[in-house]
Amino acid sequence: MASRTWRTLALALCAVAALLTGCGAVAAPTSSTNANSGTVQLESLCNNLDGLNGTLTPTGTYGPAPTTDGDGIAIKVPSTPPQRIVSLTPVDSEIVAALGASSRLVGIDHFTDYPPSILNLPVVTTVSGYTSKVDVEKVIALKPDLVLSYGGETATIGDTTLRQAGINVVSLPTADLNGTLGEILFAGQLIGAQQQANTLVARMEKCISTIKTAVQGKTLPSVYMEIDYSTPGKPYTVGKGSFEDALITDAGGANIFASDTSGYGYPQVSDETVIADNPQVIILAEPITGTFVKPQNRPAWQSISAVQSGRIFVVNDSLLSRPGPRIVAGLAAVAEDLWPSIFS
Repeated sequence: MASRTWRTLALALCAVAALLTGCGAVAAPTSSTNANSGTVQLESLCNNLDGLNGTLTPTGTYGPAPTTDGDGIAIKVPSTPPQRIVSLTPVDSEIVAALGASSRLVGIDHFTDYPPSILNLPVVTTVSGYTSKVDVEKVIALKPDLVLSYGGETATIGDTTLRQAGINVVSLPTADLNGTLGEILFAGQLIGAQQQANTLVARMEKCISTIKTAVQGKTLPSVYMEIDYSTPGKPYTVGKGSFEDALITDAGGANIFASDTSGYGYPQVSDETVIADNPQVIILAEPITGTFVKPQNRPAWQSISAVQSGRIFVVNDSLLSRPGPRIVAGLAAVAEDLWPSIFS
């Protein structure tokens, strides 16, 4: 089960991120260095990337556009840009908005919480336990010419029925960081915003390459990322196969649970295991509205290196778990926490 759905459902994400806006012509991005501290400035590279205009060209290789979607259905690329788009995932909502097509969204899912400009749109999904259910009748009533979905749970509950009603449904699969850029480019093709997608991906590439180049060859600090501590003594973390594990690596860290594949990449571990692994950095990626006992206030954790040094950081979890345009802001936030001597 992919990260953007599992974490959204299992942890009931409800974080509202800070407003990211951008407008006007976009020049080719360049990294900058602070003359006083000698640190690489990431703010202008990795944030404020929504709604970009410009003619930048991506330099990476992302393979040919897919011919079948995440449900295994042949993709129908609209001959004209769709004007009534329904998004069934937060990631798809953010991608459409970042490509400057917010005005063409007519419906969103329950978990979409960014950007603020689309939050008054009709909500077409409900949540029961760990299952997101599509209100098919509500979607059909909106008369969409494109529905962006994520297979998994919605494939049998909503996607199939919507297709039977003659609606073009495309399920975009979750990907790694490189795959996310390719998915954004394809989304641009789907909604007729290819130039905006090219510019957005080029800007994201510059952020990623700047970070990777700066940490290359460094001795990596050990990192524990926590996504839930609602059951004291048995926290959830990120492991092999999760999107966040890849982000830790790209940001120049070594995830202490990188080899743990349980829980679909989100293992439930124990206090004892974390203490034994003695991470140098702790990153809390829990919902910003959640309440939990901070690591420095957990008696058994006092011997951990990160607690003793005070290297405990909080990052908005929606920046880390959603493989969309804001993922580079999450990458930058982690890099800044791991390498304050390099980034600011």
